[in-house]
Amino acid sequence: MRKKVPAESQSALFDLTPYIVERTGEYIPDSSWEKFDSLTPHETAVSESIDPTDDLVSESIAVSESNNGCISTYAPGGTARTKSEYYRYSWRENSRLHHLHVPGGNTGNAIAQQRAQKIKDAIASGMPAQEIISKLLKA
Repeated sequence: MRKKVPAESQSALFDLTPYIVERTGEYIPDSSWEKFDSLTPHETAVSESIDPTDDLVSESIAVSESNNGCISTYAPGGTARTKSEYYRYSWRENSRLHHLHVPGGNTGNAIAQQRAQKIKDAIASGMPAQEIISKLLKA
């Protein structure tokens, strides 16, 4: 059978009065920020920008006003194929961005390069995204 604990002792567990700090109306300024205002040009931090060629998607052509897509390169996640880059066709449908792998191997393979060039030509000619996708799925 459980032992009953009086209600007064339970409420004492949650008594925070010893920890309440009475605040005064005085403002105490923090002078630690003043040292940042007096930095000389030699003390300022220099940030490095990331080289755009280090991005996973490094090459793409501009998407035309008809929104028929673009070709880009990507490196797949994982450990087996991270050294290789592949082509993919990207297009926007409503507000969602879709990607489709261009078959033929990595970007160093001649077959993949030819297929990517054919898709770039189709984009430049204004071919709709659905026709380009059907071409890719047949390849």
